[in-house]
Amino acid sequence: MPLSLPLKGGCQCGQVRYEVTEQPMTLYCCHCTECQAQSASAFGMSLRVASSAVKLHGATSKYIRDHGRKTE
Repeated sequence: MPLSLPLKGGCQCGQVRYEVTEQPMTLYCCHCTECQAQSASAFGMSLRVASSAVKLHGATSKYIRDHGRKTE
């Protein structure tokens, strides 16, 4: 079932807002311990979309996870 677009949201700190302008490719749940800690649940949910379909508003920066892998 298609979602009503645009999808809007933001990060937990409130400094960055986002807008998704195209239908997502997929939605999935991850049960790794890192996603469990981030969500305070048994899993974390992620929505995969084309990078061209995402508009960011606010200042972003790089984040380095505890185990050393870089994410942007």
